[in-house]
Amino acid sequence: MNWHAERRATQLRDYDRSYPALAAELRELDAVYLFGTLGMEAVMRADGTVLVAVDEHWGESDAPEPAWREATPNERTLSIKVASERWPELAALLPLRPASARACGVCAGVGAIGDKAYCSTCGAMGWVVDPAV
Repeated sequence: MNWHAERRATQLRDYDRSYPALAAELRELDAVYLFGTLGMEAVMRADGTVLVAVDEHWGESDAPEPAWREATPNERTLSIKVASERWPELAALLPLRPASARACGVCAGVGAIGDKAYCSTCGAMGWVVDPAV
C-alpha cells in the first residue's frame, strides 16, 4: 500500500470519529488532508494533484465557504513543504533548487516570514527563479 492510501485510510478512520464533515469532504475529493491554517487548506489526491481552498474573506461573518481548486505551482510547493514536516517522505516531491535560483527577497531565503508564516512568494522553499526574458 502506498503512502497516500495508508494516510487516507488513517485519516478517514480518525476524522469519521472527530470531524465527520472533513471525512466526507476527503471522500468526495478522494484526497489526503495536508494542512489547514487561517485562510488556506490543502489536500492531495493519489495522482499528486494538490487542491487548495483559499479563504479570501476570512473573518467576515457572511463569507462564503471557499471552494476547492487546483493549486498554483507555488501553492502546491508550499503545501508539500508544509506537509513534509509531518511526513518526510513527501520531500521527494519538492523541486530541486536550480543553479539559476536566487534567495527569495521576501523571506530572505528561509521560506518563512516570522515563526510559522510560510512564504507564498517562493512556495516556502527560500529561493526563486527569475522568469525567462
